[in-house]
Amino acid sequence: MTDPTLVLRLSRRRTIVEQTDPEVVFDLLFIDRQGNFEERASVYLIPGRQEKLVQIAAEHSANRELDPEVRVGVDLAGLFTVDCLPDDDLGHFKFRRDVHHELHFGTDQTEARAIALQLATTNGMLGAPPTGRAWLCEKLVLREYARERTKAKDPEWVTACACSLKVSGWAIKKDPSVSAA
Repeated sequence: MTDPTLVLRLSRRRTIVEQTDPEVVFDLLFIDRQGNFEERASVYLIPGRQEKLVQIAAEHSANRELDPEVRVGVDLAGLFTVDCLPDDDLGHFKFRRDVHHELHFGTDQTEARAIALQLATTNGMLGAPPTGRAWLCEKLVLREYARERTKAKDPEWVTACACSLKVSGWAIKKDPSVSAA
């Protein structure tokens, strides 16, 4: 038996797993930083289980030149009927490029709101299905993953660091909040 494909939408807010208000879940998943509805919502189609969440969250952060804050992967598999199409977004990471897709909602928010309602009324979003649909990925774990890849001279991470001072700042340097053992 093969594992199902996860359709992960990344959220930067850990509080999403505690939400029972569909409007708040909708805002956290489908409203961008400028307050606009995301007509084409970015998702990652990941075959198998959640083991790839750290990799995809770290690569997502590096590709977008974001600080690797806590990321929450919310599985939307089975909750939508809109087109989920590959995205031609370029980036340094082959795996991320291969699994990156977009849900095409257009201007109609109906389906996105229905997804938010289903997630908000599920008993506990946190944890693996069937009881939950979300996984936390902590900042320190993302930084450690990136440091391991750069230390191993992974060409994709080396390139990402060479192209961005921001990425190299968190992907190479040890986090000062972590004490030496």
